[in-house]
Amino acid sequence: MTRVAAHDPEPPMSDEYEYTAQKKFSIARVLFAVAGVCAFLWTAMPVSSYNLGGFLGILALAFLIRLVSVRVFRRERDLPVWSGWIFVIAMVLGFLTFTGRRDQAVQAASDHAERQGVVVDAAYAKPVDRCLGDALAAWDASPTARPQTMTKGTYRIFFQRVCAMAEQDGVLQEDGVIPNRAAPAIARAVIAGMRADGLFAAAR
Repeated sequence: MTRVAAHDPEPPMSDEYEYTAQKKFSIARVLFAVAGVCAFLWTAMPVSSYNLGGFLGILALAFLIRLVSVRVFRRERDLPVWSGWIFVIAMVLGFLTFTGRRDQAVQAASDHAERQGVVVDAAYAKPVDRCLGDALAAWDASPTARPQTMTKGTYRIFFQRVCAMAEQDGVLQEDGVIPNRAAPAIARAVIAGMRADGLFAAAR
């Protein structure tokens, strides 16, 4: 009689193994969600059709990178192309895009500060210098938008105080930009101070 060898059944997964797998899955989901939000903030904010197009472009490029990684460089060809790792790749691309735009804005504002005589060399410009340089450049570039109650000298004093107050309040950005939420209150405070000093009697 032929004896059939008995095979022991595979041992069931332990509770500890299942818990570890679930924990890794949960951490991955959180990572992918955070990556997607960061990619959106770095590329699509402030929200506009142009910035949203940039965000979609970043996602498309991330998808292509994932596709090449799975189909060409990985041996596990059964890995899914569409994965949360696309958002991680998009986050990295978005960060590089964001820093590139910020560096360009900083350099442009520094150049304005140098051309307007705020600093001798753009390399030494600080955020408050960039703030004033951008304001004076805007005065020269848009004659029709100039305040009727100001000369350029008064305008310069006004923005010197505005930029200094924004820096003191901790809201002045590296490229010299004052956030819209903080600008009105700072402008009102500076106008009141200039009125008190007799420098801006016609201000409203």
